[in-house]
Amino acid sequence: MKQIIITAVAAFMLAGCGRQAQPLSAALSIPESGTAAKTAPEVIETTEEPADPTLAVWVHEPDLELEATDELDSFHYVQDNSYGIYLYEDKGYPQNWVKDSPIEYTEDAIAVKKNGKYGVYDYAGNERYPAELEPYEDTYLRTDNPVQYLNYGGFIIQNQYGQVFDSEFRTTSKDTIGGLGGDFQILSIKNGKFVKSFYGEITPFAFSGIGQRIIAPDLNEKNETAGYRIVDENGKILGPVFGNPESFVNGFITTDKGLPTYFGMNGTLNRNRLQIISADTGKEINNEIYSSVKFFENGYCPVKKGDKWGFINEQGEAVSEFIFDDASALYEGKTYVSHNGEYGILDLPATLQKTEKITGMNCYGEEISQPADPIKDTVTVKVNNLNIRSGPGTSYDKTDVCREGMNLEVFETKEADGYTWYRIDETNWIADKNGEWLEGPIG
Repeated sequence: MKQIIITAVAAFMLAGCGRQAQPLSAALSIPESGTAAKTAPEVIETTEEPADPTLAVWVHEPDLELEATDELDSFHYVQDNSYGIYLYEDKGYPQNWVKDSPIEYTEDAIAVKKNGKYGVYDYAGNERYPAELEPYEDTYLRTDNPVQYLNYGGFIIQNQYGQVFDSEFRTTSKDTIGGLGGDFQILSIKNGKFVKSFYGEITPFAFSGIGQRIIAPDLNEKNETAGYRIVDENGKILGPVFGNPESFVNGFITTDKGLPTYFGMNGTLNRNRLQIISADTGKEINNEIYSSVKFFENGYCPVKKGDKWGFINEQGEAVSEFIFDDASALYEGKTYVSHNGEYGILDLPATLQKTEKITGMNCYGEEISQPADPIKDTVTVKVNNLNIRSGPGTSYDKTDVCREGMNLEVFETKEADGYTWYRIDETNWIADKNGEWLEGPIG
């Protein structure tokens, strides 16, 4: 704000102090004739700096030049050599998800990608292991992050070999990496009783729990998975889980919406319509649908809509707008977030003490448009073996096929090669020809 300050000149000066007094007319700069000279008053202009509109509390300013981050979660699958668990409830930070692991990994660590290679940082932005590891080519893991925690040692995976590290990422040895998973019988439920299932073969099984909650497939009379149920720490079968469970962390289950899904040729399940269920109530914590979900830590969970990330609390309430290009799960309230190609480390709880909701303006000083629900339509497949391709055209690679009767949500349509193409997830497309192969909308 501009302020105008008019400097007044003293009417006269006192004599003394070693200086001779001046006539009043001289002191006032008045001509001897008595006519006052017309002089403009002295004007001093000052400008106040505009207030910083941002309220974000940064542990590290958003100036980290990274390409991606990935939580260092513990890989586990087999609880016993004779059977496997479909899904555990993981508790605490992801480094500690392995049950009865002989190694305690540092929790203050996250994988980062820089200049096309991976390393490890802590949640203050300090380098724990340099970004010099080549991406790991294994589509089963649904990530190219080569840094994995296993229950028998910490491996940094490079092709078929792994470098074993202690909890502080000091090298201890080098070992061969075996295949992940295996042909194990899966603990399942049929007619309210536990069984072990293996490619349709069913064996009765006495199960009394493993000390933590799990999710087990619920089989129908044809020994097909018809749904899922929660099992408590002592082996008591609880309520159903609607849809296909994807993760079970700190009391919350991420599941798809329940529409039929399909497996890609590489074995990856394509999902982009996710909901979050409270394991305590068996109900959705809100009515929102997300394209991706991380997991709850410190009371908050990163969730994605369209191509932007935001955060919700355990009541399902949004505590931020969807303004981030990437967002990590929290560690001691801190999260890696990115915007316009630069990562920063945000203290989420401290920021929410200053504002009820984080926005583009109070975080970055700019308005950021919010993603709209991209669903355009839902179609039903009328034929078997309808090709799924990686793009809208017959020249694109075939990635899978659809079954007759599948209901698929449509995000985008295009005309090419004499067909109408429908995008059914982030990358895959199916075609229709004059309504012969697809029917819709269905709602």
